[in-house]
Amino acid sequence: MRGVRSVTLRAVYDQVLADIAITPSRGGFTAISDEQISVMYESPAQLGRAVHEAMKKATA
Repeated sequence: MRGVRSVTLRAVYDQVLADIAITPSRGGFTAISDEQISVMYESPAQLGRAVHEAMKKATA
């Protein structure tokens, strides 16, 4: 597909959402592991900003 961008989110939690790894992809399918962002969950807005930053690093 042309122009596809994606990110993968993986969360670790034990009753409470904690660490989230966000990995941008190349061409929508190949993970760019060296560009992975790891955040501690604080709020939906903070998670949204982290996903937005990862989407900037994802390539079409």
